[in-house]
Amino acid sequence: MDSPGGHRVGGRLGCAAADLTGHPAVLCTQIPAADFIDLRPVDRLAKLRALEEWLDWQLNSTRRKIREVTAQVEQDHRARERAYAEQR
Repeated sequence: MDSPGGHRVGGRLGCAAADLTGHPAVLCTQIPAADFIDLRPVDRLAKLRALEEWLDWQLNSTRRKIREVTAQVEQDHRARERAYAEQR
């Protein structure tokens, strides 16, 4: 079976799949850890690469959200400073 990330994953459910938004989503929770170890090295490698791809997406998404919230906090802070200065 080929995952959406293009990784070959034997005849089992792969780690990579696309969620409803089109972003990678990991489905490894459906595969017991012991079963993961019993895979051929090529299949384990494919699963690990899919997991790495998903983790990279998660990290980048979290960093983007942090930047957005930081910008909003700074904008709110500047607005409060302006309002305070106008009251004086």
